[in-house]
Amino acid sequence: MEFLRGTIDVDVAIAFAALGVLGIVVVDQDNDTAGLTDLGRFAIRRLRGMAEPGDPVLQVRITLKYVDDPPVWRQVLIPAAYPLSRVHRVIQAAMGWEDCHLHAFQIGKTTYGPDPEGELG
Repeated sequence: MEFLRGTIDVDVAIAFAALGVLGIVVVDQDNDTAGLTDLGRFAIRRLRGMAEPGDPVLQVRITLKYVDDPPVWRQVLIPAAYPLSRVHRVIQAAMGWEDCHLHAFQIGKTTYGPDPEGELG
């Protein structure tokens, strides 16, 4: 097992050295620590689909079909960089749902979402 730990330590050291060369992390070998640079923080935020100041924001109105007395809707602001998986979580939170309602996203003629029976039409 000690051999495996040594191999993993070497692999981690090589990975951090590469990230350091790319300017993503700063490695402090004396204290055996590493930290993200501004570029690293920016890259992580982008990978996670997080908005940056100045990014476009979409104003979205979510309306339940076939519910009109009274109508049920929410209006939310969603960063344009959010992937559909993140938009899904925003909608779940805005509607107070726990991911148990049938739903789908439709963009043009393409539909995304769990609707195996085709119930949404």
